[in-house]
Amino acid sequence: MQASAISQQSYYLKETWVTKIKEIIKQNYNEAQEGNRSWFNLAESNREAYEVGKLKRFLVQLKYLMEDTVLRSTRKSVKKYVDAINWFLPISTEIRGTGKVKNVYYTDEQIRQIGAKQKKQPLFTIDLVLNEDNEVVYSHEPSDVVITILKTFENGLIALQEIPQLEQKLMPHFFKSNQRMYLKVPVKPQSMPEEPDPENKKALPDENTWVYQEYHRLMRKVYECTEPLAKYIETFVVYKDEYKLDPDSVIAQLADEENQAEPAELRKLVIEHKEQAQKLRSEILDSTVVSMFRVNCRGIRDLIAAKHEKIANEIIELIAKRVKTMANSTMDSFDRLNLAIESAPKDIEDLSSIREQCASAPAEIAKLKNEIASGMKVYGILNEFQYQFAEEEDFDRQWRLFGSPGDTYDKIAKQQNYLDT
Repeated sequence: MQASAISQQSYYLKETWVTKIKEIIKQNYNEAQEGNRSWFNLAESNREAYEVGKLKRFLVQLKYLMEDTVLRSTRKSVKKYVDAINWFLPISTEIRGTGKVKNVYYTDEQIRQIGAKQKKQPLFTIDLVLNEDNEVVYSHEPSDVVITILKTFENGLIALQEIPQLEQKLMPHFFKSNQRMYLKVPVKPQSMPEEPDPENKKALPDENTWVYQEYHRLMRKVYECTEPLAKYIETFVVYKDEYKLDPDSVIAQLADEENQAEPAELRKLVIEHKEQAQKLRSEILDSTVVSMFRVNCRGIRDLIAAKHEKIANEIIELIAKRVKTMANSTMDSFDRLNLAIESAPKDIEDLSSIREQCASAPAEIAKLKNEIASGMKVYGILNEFQYQFAEEEDFDRQWRLFGSPGDTYDKIAKQQNYLDT
């Protein structure tokens, strides 16, 4: 937007402005009375007569007027640009934490003068991101923002260069086709111009000193306002372990069958990771205004919080997988027991064996009940976390497991009645 505005203004000065003045002069001189027109003959072909004539002096005076107009307009525009940038910049910035930043925009005296604080918005938005080394950095270098501001200042002055002089436009026959004459405009010195020697009465101060002074006033302030960013990013060092956390590695260790953690321990880990994710989301704000920047923290916050949420969800899935295996194993034991109980005797030995199996079944069921109790505790953990089974069969498995002892006792009673008849 700034580049477009500069381009439009440059075109206006070099084309529209100059052309309008040229047309006004041509129109008025062509309409002047014969006697007056002879002094300002735009068709004058005698170079010597032109050099000593009134038209030449008039065009020289016009050149000075145009240069003065550009100078006054530029001084006003430059000051307005520098003041506008500085108006948005805080006097000081105090960093207390990731979401605790105090920007001071007014002195007490200024508040008394204006009556109330005017709300100021940050000029730029910048994001916090992780680099390849899992270190938190800014999405753009703050110094690049400073360069952009200063470059706009310089580009505005550069756009003023090469404004054609009207003399060449009105009297082109006195100039070579490759000769170009431009108005003198303000330029930015490369360094602060030296003061002239007071003893040398002929020495004059550099006419562009004011340009460098305004440039330096702007540069000094915007560089000052980037300094708090370095201190602010240091507040995120406390999360360095979060940046390096690898959820897949954590889950792989917990899923190791040779070093399986108990369900109660896994439950504790789920709670810890959920609480840590919630803590991160409450500690780190969506964005924080630091000096003239709005620092977006949502991306980095969501990234590290999502790691803990992923670990918590994966652990819950791991618990569900283990309880499914545990339930299947226990129900397989009941199936084998039921199969032995319900078998039909072929001879007296089979009958005796089945009676013994029915007699010893309660002891086996008692052992299996311990497994069921453990499994139901694990199902309780899943219910606590409002876990939703992917298939209805997995959901029903819990209650089939719970009802397995009763089913087996029913089968024992039925078989005993059959054997006694």
